[in-house]
Amino acid sequence: MRNRIVGKAVPIGRLIALVAIASALVQGCECREVEQREAFRHADMVFRGRVTQIDHLRLVHEGDAVRVEAERNPPGVDDHTVVSFNVLTRWKGKMARGIKVYAVGRPSMCDGYRFEEGTEYVVYTRHMEPPWPELEKSAGGAIYEVGPCPLRVVRDGIGREVRALGRGRTGAGGR
Repeated sequence: MRNRIVGKAVPIGRLIALVAIASALVQGCECREVEQREAFRHADMVFRGRVTQIDHLRLVHEGDAVRVEAERNPPGVDDHTVVSFNVLTRWKGKMARGIKVYAVGRPSMCDGYRFEEGTEYVVYTRHMEPPWPELEKSAGGAIYEVGPCPLRVVRDGIGREVRALGRGRTGAGGR
């Protein structure tokens, strides 16, 4: 009789451990909405722009190296993208008329962000130190990121966000 109880306790113990690990992973990547002023303070660049192109990437692991290739059929999760923007207005940072932002759409963990081509956004972003040199090369130069928990990306209510930011600058240049 004693062996039966122990035999049943082991699978329940494993289940409890699995739930605890899964819970820790979920809680470890809980994203919160960042207020506009805080996002502005932490961003390297804040701009309003229209998405002109989305390049989906496949990361090919070769030993310790990672090669970046174009992906024709984006995956359902962990869709690595380089999003090209036509910058309409900027409030912070030095940039040209066009900028590229790295984002992971539909990540397996955290929130990430999925952009849509032709859509306008106000984006708070940071300069990215690419984990793979190939990523910067495929982007054609400097690249920025929104991160797994985006600082702030506004798609709906752009007018309110623009009013809160105040008068921005159009065109290239910096401050």
